[in-house]
Amino acid sequence: MIRSTLTLIALLPATALAAPVAVAPELVPGNGVPAAIGKQFDATFRQELSRKTTLIDQGPTAAALGKIGDSACNSDDCGRALATAVNARFVITATVSATDDIYEVKLTVFDAARNERSKVVSGVCELCTAGEVNGTISNAVSRLDEALAKEAAPAAPVKVEIQKPKTVAFELKSTPSGASVLVDGKPSGATPVKLELAPGSHKIQISKDGFTPATRMVALESEPLNLMVNLEPVKAVVAVAPPTAAPAAP
Repeated sequence: MIRSTLTLIALLPATALAAPVAVAPELVPGNGVPAAIGKQFDATFRQELSRKTTLIDQGPTAAALGKIGDSACNSDDCGRALATAVNARFVITATVSATDDIYEVKLTVFDAARNERSKVVSGVCELCTAGEVNGTISNAVSRLDEALAKEAAPAAPVKVEIQKPKTVAFELKSTPSGASVLVDGKPSGATPVKLELAPGSHKIQISKDGFTPATRMVALESEPLNLMVNLEPVKAVVAVAPPTAAPAAP
């Protein structure tokens, strides 16, 4: 018996082993469809669907829907929640309504892997008996093949944000040393000086008595920056006496 079972599994086609996992809330009987007839339609719906998918059992499905609080599960939010709860990719809902012996079947597929409502199938059976409506349901399920065969959407690329440093080391020296330093207009000591500044552009002003003030713009990114500034002596101004007027002739 064990050998026969193993042989049977080995002979199963690859497509059967790779059937997509689906979950289906109970078919909703709409206007004009008695509850007992709705149960028959639901049985047909599940039988046909189980031929194309690995269908989650009704027990876990009902339990998950009870926690979600939406037995019909017609919204995308419910579809996402139900698929996550039972570890299924597809959520397939079905409704059948009737008006004057005209039955309308509607199936909706929510694809959790693609996060979209990927297929809506409708079928109409005019002047039909309940038994004939089962054929319309079977036909509607057969038209879900394309949606069930779609590849899952590729995962969105992970964005890696490079964290900028809060401060960057900045060292300033001058020749001669002892010059007063302003950073963005604020007193920041005297050279040589080591500072921690925010990344970005900064205005550096250096001054010392007897020397011409100097201004530098620096752009700090992530690496430490060292700056040496040579101050120029103020050139002495030589006063030239005006020429003396020659004495007037007698």
